[in-house]
Amino acid sequence: MKLSMVVGGVMLAAVAAGLGGPYWAGIHAEKNYDEIIHEAAQNYGIDPKDAVYHRGWFTSSSRIKFYIPGAKGKNKSRAISLVSEIHHGPVVFGVLDHPVFAASVVVTTLSLPHDLDATLHYYFGDRPPLRMTTSVGFDGSSKTHISSPVYMGPTQDGKLTINWKGADGDSTSTVTSQGENVTSHIKVPGFLVKGQGGELEIKSIELSGHGRRVQSGIFESHTTASLAKFNLNISGPKGGDTQLSLSGLSMSDDLVPKAHMLSLKVGTQLDGLVLVGQNFGPAHYDMELRNISEKGAVEYIKMIRDMRNMQLNRGRRNEIMARLGSQGMALADEILKRSPQFEISRASLVTPQGEIAGRLLVTFDGDDEINMKNPVILINRVHAEANVEVPEMLFKTVLAGIARRQLTTSLKAKGQEMPDETTLTTTAMSVMEQEIQSMEDNGFIVNQGGHYTTTLLYDKGLLTVNGRPMGSQGL
Repeated sequence: MKLSMVVGGVMLAAVAAGLGGPYWAGIHAEKNYDEIIHEAAQNYGIDPKDAVYHRGWFTSSSRIKFYIPGAKGKNKSRAISLVSEIHHGPVVFGVLDHPVFAASVVVTTLSLPHDLDATLHYYFGDRPPLRMTTSVGFDGSSKTHISSPVYMGPTQDGKLTINWKGADGDSTSTVTSQGENVTSHIKVPGFLVKGQGGELEIKSIELSGHGRRVQSGIFESHTTASLAKFNLNISGPKGGDTQLSLSGLSMSDDLVPKAHMLSLKVGTQLDGLVLVGQNFGPAHYDMELRNISEKGAVEYIKMIRDMRNMQLNRGRRNEIMARLGSQGMALADEILKRSPQFEISRASLVTPQGEIAGRLLVTFDGDDEINMKNPVILINRVHAEANVEVPEMLFKTVLAGIARRQLTTSLKAKGQEMPDETTLTTTAMSVMEQEIQSMEDNGFIVNQGGHYTTTLLYDKGLLTVNGRPMGSQGL
């Protein structure tokens, strides 16, 4: 065989691969797109008619519309669209700073209504306010980079100056035999708005998470969010300034499925808060839901989906409402028979007068014999206990303030003359002391080492407060 024929055959095969590869990659990309739209229609209320896809040989394009709440059917010009350009593999050039071996590379930007688009064009020019670049692997895995450009300068009217430091993040999705795994991290370095009336400053927002989709569709996940600083200063018309400042805000949640049950832990911590010149913090909040039916959680997601669809299908509102009613009863039955528990293990805030603290535990004694139509039996299956602790000085200050307002309101209503400040304060303090004494005598509060505490216990229809049974008369 002549060498020229061999070379020609190789070149022909290369050309065929170069042309055929993008074609088949385009078919694969469109299939993935259809699956995404189907899931979005089911779970997020997107009308498939608002999703348009045009497939080409080397590239394709798509547009998915989202409507501003309450605007659809009234003013469709308020639609926000996700516009994507899909570059077909197997090798993609010219999108990133290097060639990419992938099934496709998708570049997605926001398309806004004309008035909003014109406003953002002033700040960002031709740069999209949000850009997402996704590389999709042949096995369905993907990696997405999210970015927003920087802007520093005046607003359109020149009254304010803005320092927007942009945003940057990545999200990776991998598909294995165990399910889909997603890891994400987004960071906003900061945001500052200044004007004659004051300023708003936000420093370092970070969001991160890791999740694994299990067979039922529920995600086993761990997510965190943090805010380094939030500061708001407003200059008053007569020189009085208003300041709100918080620092070190962090939140986390863990959703863990196990043996067809779910547990959810949520934690929040705040290092410091300054409000009207007073310093508060640190503060903590830890909550956990246990023994939640995984089947019930899936049904809850379906019910939320139907509620969204009701907004899109107003003509079927009665039908969907009836289905929601039956779903709600079935959902409550499924959740309660698994003996769910709700616990706030820690809720505390340090104030200038001391620390406020509390906890709460609510459990339900469930089984397969649960009857949702008998509320008395349901109530008797509830067990709850709570404890609240308030600093004595803070408790007295709050009650004295309430007594003072009630006294002034009563005098104004009767048209009587307002007493001088000393008399008003003395009277309010006297009323406050009487109220506290009455609450102590009736066992509603207990003074323990400079704190007033209350412990509540509810079990099988009986309520006790600080160890004292409370019947209908006590309550």
